[in-house]
Amino acid sequence: MKKLVKIIKENHLIIDVLNVLLGLVLIVTVVLFCMFPGNKIVIGLMILLSGFMNIGNGIKRYQSKRTRGTGMALMTVGACILIIGIYILNLL
Repeated sequence: MKKLVKIIKENHLIIDVLNVLLGLVLIVTVVLFCMFPGNKIVIGLMILLSGFMNIGNGIKRYQSKRTRGTGMALMTVGACILIIGIYILNLL
């Protein structure tokens, strides 16, 4: 386990690991939505998770000088998605 943590820290993969974990949770929420289609909390959670994933991808792209504009766009879209998710959850 220590070796895995060392590899993640040395290669700056923490954002990628976080993105994979968010993706797994998103898959679980999609399965929950398929099981309970009328549940608005699951829809809001799916939207929030996708917003956080966009922000994570934007941070990763922003760190490179070549793709800085794409990173800013992804973070902006992620923030908009988060706002929509929060709005949907407040409508409950």
